Amino acid sequence: MTEQRALHGLRVHIQLLLKHGWQIVSREPLLLRRGGAHLRYHNGMLVSD
Repeated sequence: MTEQRALHGLRVHIQLLLKHGWQIVSREPLLLRRGGAHLRYHNGMLVSD
């Protein structure tokens, strides 16, 4: 079976963030939160709000 997902490096980075206490708040658009900090997915990157 061939991997069809794009942006493998970003997926690995998000998994690491989740292990360090970040939570997925929204999936469309992707939004992560930890405490008062937020990261959102924009043009292939995670951007701090």
